[in-house]
Amino acid sequence: MKLENFAILVRTDGVTGQLVLTAAEQRLFSQIIIGTLTDTYGQAGFVTTPTIDLPPDLKAFPQNN
Repeated sequence: MKLENFAILVRTDGVTGQLVLTAAEQRLFSQIIIGTLTDTYGQAGFVTTPTIDLPPDLKAFPQNN
């Protein structure tokens, strides 16, 4: 998986928002979450979201761009 950006979306009180993460936090949480799902289930599920487009984050994932 060529990771270009990582975001955590949360819906609370009827509003969807994105947690603000630093580049280091994006790398850490992506490794923890995707790694744990892959180790546990053999793969991490992925669902496209056509209405939400995250641009590549060159600061957090420079090696993938």
